[in-house]
Amino acid sequence: MAGNVLGIDPGLNNWLICVSNVGKAFIIDGKKVKSQNPWYNKQVAKIKAGKPSDYWDDKLAAITEKRNRQMRDNVNKAAIFVMNWCIEHQIGTIVFGWNQRQKDNINIGKKNNQQFVQIPTAKLKARIAELSEQYGIKFVETEESYTSKASFRIGRFLTDIW
Repeated sequence: MAGNVLGIDPGLNNWLICVSNVGKAFIIDGKKVKSQNPWYNKQVAKIKAGKPSDYWDDKLAAITEKRNRQMRDNVNKAAIFVMNWCIEHQIGTIVFGWNQRQKDNINIGKKNNQQFVQIPTAKLKARIAELSEQYGIKFVETEESYTSKASFRIGRFLTDIW
């Protein structure tokens, strides 16, 4: 069990791409999480139209709370799925590819910025790390300078320790 490793590469449409050295892999779809953002952004824009940028009311608070609950639910379900998968496949180490401050000053177009920045991947990473500790699975965060090369790096890391 200690030698079995799961490498995780976070993304947008594929929220998590997970590859192990036990010959199995899986993807956690990010489209549902991504689709919840346009609804929220439209509602906020509609309510704030013609009002000061710092405007806030009970309706904004209610839709923000709803979105926050949805995102928390998405994070918890994805993290629990990863943990159950690791337990079932006797994974002893999780390697999570991560770019520190990856969302700062991002410029990939207005629509993509909104989708990417509002996806709670950092919270998902933290939840997986928290659950890993509870289940006795080692959690390793590795730096990724280029997210497009993440799968290659995770694969290389798995090969190096396998």
